[in-house]
Amino acid sequence: MKKPDPKIARLIQAGVQHHQAGRLEDAKAIYREVLQRDPAHPDALHLLGVISNQQGNPAAAAELIERAIRRHSDAASYHVNLGNAYWELGRADEAVRCFERALQLDPRAAEAWTNLGNACQRGGQNALAVQHFLRALEINPNHLSALRGLGKTLAAQGDAARSIEVNLRALALAPHDEGILAELAAAFYRSSRLNDAVQCMQRLVEIHPGKLDYRLQHCRFLHEAGRPAEALASAEALAAAHPNEALAQNHLGWILGNNNRFSEANAAFDRAIELQPDLPQPWVNRAVAMWRIGRIPEAIEAARHASEAAPENDEARSTYLMFLNYDAALSPEQIRDQHLAWGRARARGSAARARRHASLPPKPRLRVGYVSGDFRMHSVGFFIEPLLQCHDRSRVEVYCYAANAVSDPKTPRLRALADAWREVHALSDDQLRDQIAQDGIDVLVDLAGHTAEGRIPVFALRPAPVQVSY
Repeated sequence: MKKPDPKIARLIQAGVQHHQAGRLEDAKAIYREVLQRDPAHPDALHLLGVISNQQGNPAAAAELIERAIRRHSDAASYHVNLGNAYWELGRADEAVRCFERALQLDPRAAEAWTNLGNACQRGGQNALAVQHFLRALEINPNHLSALRGLGKTLAAQGDAARSIEVNLRALALAPHDEGILAELAAAFYRSSRLNDAVQCMQRLVEIHPGKLDYRLQHCRFLHEAGRPAEALASAEALAAAHPNEALAQNHLGWILGNNNRFSEANAAFDRAIELQPDLPQPWVNRAVAMWRIGRIPEAIEAARHASEAAPENDEARSTYLMFLNYDAALSPEQIRDQHLAWGRARARGSAARARRHASLPPKPRLRVGYVSGDFRMHSVGFFIEPLLQCHDRSRVEVYCYAANAVSDPKTPRLRALADAWREVHALSDDQLRDQIAQDGIDVLVDLAGHTAEGRIPVFALRPAPVQVSY
């Protein structure tokens, strides 16, 4: 047996020290020096591969780590990092097999459990992802990536309370972590803890003062937390700091409109449109502002501009279609035809992602799902409550898909009337389609139409065999 070279061991140790300190080029130079002495040294190949992946070259990383595994196949960490490289290359199935192989070699490899959890979460297998993250945290309660993944997955499941708890644990370990603060702000927002959401967003603004998105969100949260003076001051400061940024001007207009200062709001929308004519949001917000003061022709015209500026933007088109209902010059048939034309076009565009449904034997109970952004103090919340109460639970299971970002005292009352309640505000259309399909819904009911926080595009993806609008 070849005697180990003590010089190589010292070089590897020095390289790891540079690597852990973030001095990647110094570490690379040392690992390459090791490979000059021993071209198949597994640790040097593996660590050089890890750096390649860190520097955005997963193909090189995979090739290096594969060579390391050919020399030493029983190192769990090699398989974990090969899986990471495969994941970056889009080879998800191979990545998962690597993580599973790592756990065969070392069942206490917390990183492998975490990466499996991330893979499941991205694949929509949230329940399994939670199990994997919890297993990683049993092994290492302070595993930051596992805490991040668990918090994100719990939020996707609609469990905002546990998501907050987990993200607070993560934040204690990394007080300035951008991703954790953003996830925590979103969880507070979904739980209607709006002042806590404001505080998180304020920290993000302080840490990243140049990020416009965070400043826009901070301003919005202030408004929704019932702090209009602070929201307006924030919006005015933002617009002054970014006079040539359409989003900042649009946001100022939105805040002014919500303060019933419509002339000033329109001036801000005009400036946003001048800066970026193809941006739909200023047109949409102008339409809503005009509608609120009863200037219906101007509202319809602004909504039409929004739809033309961004034909693929569902919010813009929905706003236009909704406001057509207020146009006295149009017949019911003309309004219907406009809605049908959009619906057919949307269905054609979604055909490749739509589900196909086979005939299945009848279930003991019909499973009915209701989709709405208004499970709150809203007319929809009031008229749906007696319907939920009067369902014959011996024959029907009720699932509610709550698309409203914020809850209020009405929301828990409605939640108590459902057999299952899903918080879906943060889900994409495809994620919501998959959740509804996973729940096995037989009849899916849209309660929103083209109103705010509606999810009509999901219905084009056919998540349920029978779909109706109520």
